[in-house]
Amino acid sequence: MVELDPEKIYITVCSHGLRSVKAENILKEKGFRSVYNGGAWSDLQKTISQ
Repeated sequence: MVELDPEKIYITVCSHGLRSVKAENILKEKGFRSVYNGGAWSDLQKTISQ
């Protein structure tokens, strides 16, 4: 997290969506304001390609 800029937007993604929720929560606890859970990578890919 030291290398991440807390002012940027981040989308957390993982293979099934559970770890991305945990990562989102950790970043928000550390003061990151613009963090969004993208869920499972396969679901996010479908959303992006629409």
